Amino acid sequence: MNEDSQDMSEDTIAKKRPSLRDATVPLFVAACMAGSGPSSGMPPQPAETSLQEFVFTSLRHGTMQIYSMRGDGTAERRLTQTSSTELQPVWSPDGSKLAYTSYRSGQGDIYVMNADGSGQMRLTSMPGLEQHPRWSPDGSKIAFMADRNGPSGIFVMAADGSGQRALTPADMDAADPAWSPDGKRIAFIHAQGKSAKIMIVDLDSGAISPLTRDGKNERNPLWSPDGKQVMYLLPGGRTEGVNIQLASVDSGNVVALTRNQFLNSQASFSPDGSRIVYLSNADTQGGPMNLHIINRDGTGATNLTRSDVQDLAPSWSGDGRHIYFMSFRDWPGQIYRINPDGTGQQRLTATQAQESYPVARPSARYQASVGQAR
Repeated sequence: MNEDSQDMSEDTIAKKRPSLRDATVPLFVAACMAGSGPSSGMPPQPAETSLQEFVFTSLRHGTMQIYSMRGDGTAERRLTQTSSTELQPVWSPDGSKLAYTSYRSGQGDIYVMNADGSGQMRLTSMPGLEQHPRWSPDGSKIAFMADRNGPSGIFVMAADGSGQRALTPADMDAADPAWSPDGKRIAFIHAQGKSAKIMIVDLDSGAISPLTRDGKNERNPLWSPDGKQVMYLLPGGRTEGVNIQLASVDSGNVVALTRNQFLNSQASFSPDGSRIVYLSNADTQGGPMNLHIINRDGTGATNLTRSDVQDLAPSWSGDGRHIYFMSFRDWPGQIYRINPDGTGQQRLTATQAQESYPVARPSARYQASVGQAR
């Protein structure tokens, strides 16, 4: 199974029918911990509606544009107002800004804007495609992919666009950067022919090392909130499916979270790291993808949506009480919300255009508590 058969980008999904198999987009999640205000020793926190806010992309104006909405489906706002493609929005850790990829200059560049759509600023302008921005945990840096020197490589810059530098050698084909929770390392894919291996680069020393001892076809790395494991996909061929793995950062030991011959993908940790939401077509025997949830130890796997059409792009809410996702049950694709126990399913958008890739606003309360725990 090649990479194209399992991964679909935000700008290509609009051209696909409901028979599409997957849309593997790394999603950043955060959580809302108990306690707030001066009595908890944490800084003042945003209102509940802010924690429930999410952004998504829409084709209602002919090209992909970025919108925001509250978790109850109200207060919808168009954030980008261009005739070009705007996609891949990701929240800064404090929820005040968004980084995204824009094609308004004729090529893909990294932009940032305030959460309300104001202050849009171009950060990159080199020849070639620059895309998939990823904020560092403290919000001071942004990692991204770029093909400035031939193969795609991993770059990093300050949040204002200054100090841009390559983290990978010019001859290394690298993609999918993912920050460690402490901001000291970045995991990424090193593609070699038809195989790929997850590597980790240390930002201070520049040293690059493989995550696992014998990995050979690993995809889509994502760190656990506690920084102890990296979750990734392992395609095993037509008879072995695509399964979700967890690798220990310290030892490299690997545990298979799913074990079947079907497609399991788009996995992301709950805000507290105890559960994982993912897509799978195991229950449909290779048919439509449904939302599933599983405990981090591999127990309690449950199909949440049990739909006969494609469900895609799950994203945990900042407080961990809801999961946003895209579904083709309302053609050409709309945004839904569901509780982690499978109840409370609700459609949030209702247009005749494709609404896709919800990304929930992180919780500053969780960021503060995790920072104190380290």
